[in-house]
Amino acid sequence: MNNKKLLLFGSIGSGKSSLASNLKYLIPVFELDDINRKLIMPGNEGYKRLYQNLGKEFFTSEQIDKKKLKEALFNNSILKNEIESILHPLIINNIKAIVNDLDSYLLVTPLTKNLIKNFHFDYKIKMTCDLNEQIKRVQSRDNIDKKLINKIIQSQEKDYSFIKPDFEIDSRLSIEEQKKELISRLWLITNFPSMKS
Repeated sequence: MNNKKLLLFGSIGSGKSSLASNLKYLIPVFELDDINRKLIMPGNEGYKRLYQNLGKEFFTSEQIDKKKLKEALFNNSILKNEIESILHPLIINNIKAIVNDLDSYLLVTPLTKNLIKNFHFDYKIKMTCDLNEQIKRVQSRDNIDKKLINKIIQSQEKDYSFIKPDFEIDSRLSIEEQKKELISRLWLITNFPSMKS
């Protein structure tokens, strides 16, 4: 892979994970959402720290009530900052431990600010999506209302205002077209492997 470190970012429901899962045969892929999910499982460090700092309000039967927490998170900026100050350092440390010895990888994330501060990426790729399609995807997957989805998208897009992607991939394309687009763009600027690799 010639030491290429790639960042694939985009807001909730933009199609990042679908594309990333189809690139695993080319490059090691790590999803920030998966790392976060593991951290907040009962008994793990993120879970313990959230419980210590937030109390029982967001916990049911020793599980985090993710829907309730998400709703509170994007309706209360103080709570959002508190949760991010707890989880983001843990996520960054986990990513560092995972990618430390890797020459190449693709990191997939809805958030970029802290990653850009802590990691060097050779190429930053943004997933774009038709807003109505994005909202439909998130509603069917996460069962949350349109108003909250819009708040999440706006918050995440605000996070992207300071980062300039090297290029964008439109998730309205088929997965095969997305892969071809990504690989052809990378092929023009690097020795990224072709589809035949």
